[in-house]
Amino acid sequence: MTAVRLLDSPIRYMRSRPSMPWMAALPILLHIGTVSAMGVVVSGRINSVVAAAWEEAGRTAPVIPAPIAVGIGVGATVAAGLVMFWLKAGALALLSLAALKPVQPRRLIELTAVAYWTQLIWAIPALMVTILLFDPDPMRVPSGASVFQMRGLFESYMQDLTQTPLEGVLELTSRMFGLWLVALQCCVLRVVSGFSIGGAFCAGVVLTVVFVIAPTFAPRFF
Repeated sequence: MTAVRLLDSPIRYMRSRPSMPWMAALPILLHIGTVSAMGVVVSGRINSVVAAAWEEAGRTAPVIPAPIAVGIGVGATVAAGLVMFWLKAGALALLSLAALKPVQPRRLIELTAVAYWTQLIWAIPALMVTILLFDPDPMRVPSGASVFQMRGLFESYMQDLTQTPLEGVLELTSRMFGLWLVALQCCVLRVVSGFSIGGAFCAGVVLTVVFVIAPTFAPRFF
């Protein structure tokens, strides 16, 4: 219901919403949990394929035991999700300061968290699609391949997985909803810090560059 109201009339909803800090944390936790579950599914299936390829080549796969690998992956995803949330909420406070507007950190944080309800609209279906459709092809390994060759094949295999149609659709959907989150953050600045429409638009450009465009293209250069 909250996600629908945020899609329908975000500014009206934000102005009328009473302060409920603990409830605001719920969408963050649900979003991070969903993304973590997606990572567990993907890494588990890839690890199975890679282990089978090493076994076929008559070698022992140099992989971390599955429970430890899952724990590390989930921990990293949770930490990254929390850091990203605080960066996005902090960015609103910095933009308010830069525009010489009143800063209400608690309200900025709370409404940024509430905006994450809209991210569940893509995250939950993406998890279901991943569970149903993500089925990585076997990793082809030539007979008698050396450890060095195996590692090169693994890197090539992982690169190919990032270029599948399914991965492309999920990535595009994620970025589009990232833009919607930026739009909602602009609404937060309008409601909490009193930004004008033009000021909120300029803030949105900055947020888009930092949180949508940069994460999309930076990996290509590093």
